[in-house]
Amino acid sequence: FFQAEDGIRDAQESRGLGDVYKRQMFAELLTAIGIAYRLKVEYEKALKNLFRSESIQKTSLGESHRDYASTLHQIAYVYYDQKNYQEANKLNSKALQIFASSGLSRSHGDYKSATELAALLSKV
Repeated sequence: FFQAEDGIRDAQESRGLGDVYKRQMFAELLTAIGIAYRLKVEYEKALKNLFRSESIQKTSLGESHRDYASTLHQIAYVYYDQKNYQEANKLNSKALQIFASSGLSRSHGDYKSATELAALLSKV
């Protein structure tokens, strides 16, 4: 699985992924890789992939899109795992605001996960 990261490292530049759909698919792959690295407790690699995804989504989807918010939430989880609670709270709060303003159902998995992280952060 992690060899896939090597194959896509420069895909955005080298393959000319110019349209929004292809960029978003690439961003989703980077997010998935970032999550996998987080679960392996390889936080530097997790953040590298998640921030690349965030940058693509910010440019192609905008800062009010729920996929962008989902990536912010994943970055917040890495910061939480690293005990960087201030940064985790900042990003997770922003994600929750975007979820709420986008009309995403509170029962949606991303919204629920961000709400659960907010509850954990309120205890530290």
